Amino acid sequence: MQAWFTEHAIVQNGSTWLVRRIWGRATEPTLITLRDAFPEAKVSFQRATSSA
Repeated sequence: MQAWFTEHAIVQNGSTWLVRRIWGRATEPTLITLRDAFPEAKVSFQRATSSA
């Protein structure tokens, strides 16, 4: 299982969205779909690396 984090909340039309850490196998494809659907938001992400 991968860990995912956001540095900033996503605020849109009065709603606040956060990406929770620990998502499943569809996390990366879902983030890619969201990023590509809303290029004007200039959202980026990267896979977290383990420090262990």
